[in-house]
This record gives sequence, C-alpha cells and structure tokens, in this order.
Amino acid sequence: MCAVWHRRAIAATLVLDPRSPFAGKKAAMENYREEELRVELSQLLKKQTEVLESRSFGAASDTEILEYEIRQEIIHEICNELANSAAA
Repeated sequence: MCAVWHRRAIAATLVLDPRSPFAGKKAAMENYREEELRVELSQLLKKQTEVLESRSFGAASDTEILEYEIRQEIIHEICNELANSAAA
C-alpha cells in the first residue's frame, strides 16, 4: 500500500466519519460557502432587477445591458453550484 494513498484514505475517513471532529468543520465550511453564494446571488439578482427597470424606461446603457448578460451567466453558475451542493 502506498503511503500517500494510505494517508489520503485516513484523511478521507476522518472527514467522512460523522464522529470525526473534522466532519463538523467541513459541514460548517460548506454551509458558510453556501451562505456566501446565496448572498452573492441575492446581490446579483437585485442588480439585474435594477437594470431591467431601467431598461423598461429606455434608460439602460449598452454597458449596463452587457453587464446584465455577464451577470446572467454568473447567476447561472452560482445556481448550478448551489444545486450541486444541495444534492451532495
């Protein structure tokens, strides 16, 4: 058995074992990351709403519309990441 693989297997066991002190820390880190993503998503959606309102009045610039499209891609990526973390 390779020493590196053996250490990785032990580390994986420590993290996966619910009795492990590392399991709680990993879960807390995952929850923190999910919360960060949700906050970022909320901010992006708020900005999207502002641009849509501005656009409906014909006041949105080309730059704002381009930024809107870029944010739309980021929102999609964040939603996918949140969906994948919820499925795990």
